[in-house]
Formats: sequence, structure tokens, C-alpha cells
Amino acid sequence: MPAREPPSRTIMPNQLRFSPDNDRFWSQVTEARLQALSDSSTQGILRELERSQKAHEEMLANLRHRFKLRNGRIGKLPLEIIALIFWWLSEMDPMGEVDVDAPCEPDLDEDEDSQGSADSDGSDEGDTGGGGSDSGEGNDDDDGVENSGDGSGEISDSNHDEDDSEDDGSECAWSRASSELSADIRVTYAIGWVRVSWVCHLWREIALAHPALWATVPMHLPLPWISALLERSKHAPLTVVFTGEEVEEVYFLPEHASWLKRARTIIYHHLPTGRLTQLLESCATPLLKHLDIVDSCDVFPASMLESERFNALESLSIQALDRLPRPDHGFTPIFLTSLRLGTVSTFLLNGASTPLIPSAEDFLALLRTLSRLELLEMHGCLPLHTTAAHSARLTPVALPRLQHVALTGHYSGCAFFLRHVDCPSKTTFRIDYLDVADEAVDGLTLGHIAPRQALEALSITCVTRYMFTCVIQGSFAPKDVLVEQPGGIGLSSDADVHLSLTPQLGLPSPEVKLKVPGVFRALCTQLGVDRVRTLVLDIDSSFNAGPLGLDTVDDQEDAANPVHPWNALEWIKMLDGAHNLCHLQLVSRPPVERARKSTTIVDFLLALNTSSEFLPTLRILDLVDLRPNYAPLG
Repeated sequence: MPAREPPSRTIMPNQLRFSPDNDRFWSQVTEARLQALSDSSTQGILRELERSQKAHEEMLANLRHRFKLRNGRIGKLPLEIIALIFWWLSEMDPMGEVDVDAPCEPDLDEDEDSQGSADSDGSDEGDTGGGGSDSGEGNDDDDGVENSGDGSGEISDSNHDEDDSEDDGSECAWSRASSELSADIRVTYAIGWVRVSWVCHLWREIALAHPALWATVPMHLPLPWISALLERSKHAPLTVVFTGEEVEEVYFLPEHASWLKRARTIIYHHLPTGRLTQLLESCATPLLKHLDIVDSCDVFPASMLESERFNALESLSIQALDRLPRPDHGFTPIFLTSLRLGTVSTFLLNGASTPLIPSAEDFLALLRTLSRLELLEMHGCLPLHTTAAHSARLTPVALPRLQHVALTGHYSGCAFFLRHVDCPSKTTFRIDYLDVADEAVDGLTLGHIAPRQALEALSITCVTRYMFTCVIQGSFAPKDVLVEQPGGIGLSSDADVHLSLTPQLGLPSPEVKLKVPGVFRALCTQLGVDRVRTLVLDIDSSFNAGPLGLDTVDDQEDAANPVHPWNALEWIKMLDGAHNLCHLQLVSRPPVERARKSTTIVDFLLALNTSSEFLPTLRILDLVDLRPNYAPLG
């Protein structure tokens, strides 16, 4: 005969308040239910256990569903948008960089005894403290890479549950795995953007389902990192980066160079390039579009660029070439849009020790093959010493898509480029004229820049504190270009034209200073000031620094240096054509060597009073004295 169950008790509504604000609701329900089951049989308690467990699971499932629906700002985004956000994060916070904020590991010598005692106890709890693989950030396992005794890391073969992804904990172990080639055994590599894949299971699936997120491979990392990245990127084109520490030699072996077939971008910033050169010669690179080789002491052979395997390049940056690649030898980069040869720093440091000086014919022949070129930088790779008769026989080259030009080298090479290369009207220039001779100021062909599109903002700065340097900045479009800069005021850094003139080395300082007025006259004549609306002139210190009739010590020095003084008439001659000038700024930078007796600014004020036709549209005149207490203006 079955046991009789007691009658159920009635729960009054005033005893339980079904309100979200009632924090004791579930405890009250549990207490009332247990009181009702106090005299139940074993079978009754078992049935109640099954019912309560089922009700609890249904309640949790319903709450999770509601939470997913209410978390709409992220949850309702399309998967492609979330993947795009991940890609932006990977650009802003890349993985594999040295983590400077990582806590330093204790010194091995200091903690040798404590480590020994921990090993004798058989405790593994200390292994998880450095990488945090067993706690936080959504990680429940350490399955990807385990830190080995030599610090290089090994792939773990441990098995995990279905809910715990095999990749969930791998990045934690990556951060603890140091490269065997690292000079510092305590170095820790940052996980970077990968931490966002630990937020939830959905984000993890999205990250692993997009191979392009894992397609950047820093080759200085430990082998487990590289192996996992190559596997997760699947068949996506790779960006292979050789920077930082010494790279793993195994990936320079032909049998382990399968990554080269998938390489779309190779960035190699290391001193020796011999290993990469040999690898490129022996393996095909069908997807290679971007090749960047800088910070190298080796000379890259131009014969490799003349191979058909490099004809698909879209951008090429090489610090040192043995010669310019020749089209008649097979160099036909019909897709090339960016070309950088040499760097400013290495050219200035090396000087003319190992120059690449091509002939004018080879130089122009190379440019004729670059019809799609949009960016061109050539530092020290310009032809020199071409006679006027020789230049007249050469046919100019047109680069209709060129947007930016950067040149560094001898003034004759830069002038040759401007004379023989036709650029669009809105092409921006950055040219560093070196070793400018006095008689060559008129031959800089600056007039080939201004007629393309007249300058509306112009800044000219002449500095003679240590050596004479003239810096010219110009802008085609009218905009607020006046900004404060260290040591003065000038145009903003995004000026359309940036030129610097450095005279021949070895000239005596007084002789250089004597040339300042001639340089200024030539600049105003060649650049043209007829459409300039904003003009900044920082030239007063240059005129006062030498024996120009403004700052002489005595009459004997004036007689030894017969130079025409700069006066009001000179200002009128130079700026007579500035019929659209609205804003003029004159900067006074007194010389350090001696106190001045006069200033060109006073001469300019005199010029304004001499004629009403001089600068008729001038509305704003700024007189800036950078050292007002140094000496009287005169």
C-alpha cells in the first residue's frame, strides 16, 4: 500500500512578492517548498528533485535567450561587422610585440630554493601565475602551447572537453613562451588584439572563422606562435614581418618555406639580407605584391627584380641596390604604384661612399615603365653631371598618376628630375637639395614646381646658426597653414611643397652668409609670389648674421666685404609682384654672435611708407620677435 502524501499547503500571495526588486524571492520560494515536502516519501523527493532541476534549466535557458536579445548593440551586429572591428583592432594593437608592461619574473638565482621546494611537493599551481592561462579573460584551459624548460614552448597534446576550444588557452601560453634567440630570457610577447576573442564563445568563433585576422606573421616569435598562425590563417595571403629579434632559421630552409607561396607582403628590417635573397631566388612568390627591405647593410641585386616573379609587385622599398633595374633586362612592373629607393638617414650617414649614380638614359628608361606610379621616393639614386646639350636631347617622361615625390641628393640630380619628369598639377614635393653651389641657385629649376599650380601659401626660413640652411614650404590650397613650430613659426607639416637647400661643405661661414640675399632673390623670382596670399619670412637673422651692411663691426670689414646692403628698395623689388598678398608674417631671430645694429624689418616698414602701390592687398602684418629682450630692434 503506497504511503499517503500529506495535503499541500497553500502559499498566500502576500507572503511572496513576484517583483524583480525582491532579492529574497527565490529563498522564500525554496523555504516554502521545502516545508511542503517535509513529510514526503523518498519517491516524492526524487520526483521533486527532477522537476526542480528541469525548471531550473528552463529558467536559465530563458534568461540567456532574453539576455542575448537585450544585448543588441553588439549581439545584433552582423558577423562581418564584428570581424571588421576585429581587423581594426589587429591594426591598432598587433600581436607579437614585446610586452613592456608584463610583470618581471623573479630572478632564478634568488628563487632557486623556493622553486626546488615547490617541485618536491609536486605542486603545479605556480605554473599558471605567469601567463594567466587558468584564470580570467574567459579562459578555462591551457591547451595551445606549454612553456618548456628551454623557454621556447611546445605544443600540448592534452585532450579537452567539447565546450573548451582547443585554441582558447593557447594565447596565454604564447605570452609566456620566449624565443630561444632572445637576448633576454624574461621577454614576454603581447597578445594584443587576440584578447577580444576571449570575451565570449561567439566572438571566439568569429575570430577563428576569419583567416585574414591571423595572416600577419612576425617571424621573430617562437616556433609555436608561427605554426599556429600559419595554421589559423589557412589559405589567406600572408604578411610576413622580419623585425625585432633574430628570426627563426628553420623558416629560411627551402623545405620549410611553404609560407613563401602565400606571402603577399614581406617586410624585412634586418641587417643581413643574404638569407632572404637566397630564399627568393630558389622559391616562387606568386602572390607577392609588397616588398620592403630596409635597415640592411647588404646590397640587393637588381637582377632579381628583373625576374618575371616580381612583375606583379605593387609597392617596392629597398634601401640599397647595386644598380637600377633595366626594362630591357626584364623589369616590367606594370602594377607598381609605390617605389622607394634608399632612405634619407642612410644617405646622409653614408654620404657618397657607395653611391648609386645611374646614367640619365637608364634613369628615364626606368621611369617610363612606371606609368601607374603614385608615390616615388629616391634618396641618392639620381643622375649627375649632365650637360645642357645632353639634357636637351633627352625626352621627358610623363607620370600622370604621381601624387607624391621625395628626393634627396646632389642639387643637380634633383634639378634633373624636375626638368625631365612631367607630374600632375597637384603632385606634392619634398626635395632636399644638398651641396648647392652659389652659382647653381638659379639652376635649381624651382620654377618647374610653381607653374603646375600656383602657390597660395609660402614660407621661407634661412638659418645660419651652425651652417646655412634654407627651408621653403608652400601650399597650393588656401587653408590655415600658420602653426607654431620649435624655434619659430611656419607652415603646417602637411605642406604641399617642402624644399631644403644646403650649401657646399667646407665653405667658410662668412662666405656662406654673404650668399643669403642672392638666394632669397632667386627663390622669390623662381617660385613666384603673384598668387601667394599668405607669406611667412624668417630671414632676418640670416641677413644680420654676416657682413651685409646691416650688422658690420667697423668700416674696414665693410670695405673687405663689398656687399650691397638690404634696404627698403630691395623689399620693393622682391615683393613688387605680390598683388594678392593678404597676410604677411616677418620673423626676427637675432644673431647669437653679436648685437645687431639694424634689422630688415625696419627696412620693410620703410618700404610700406614709400609707396601706396606696394602690397596694396595686405590686410594682416605680423611682426614676430623671438628674442624681444636680446637687443633693441634698431
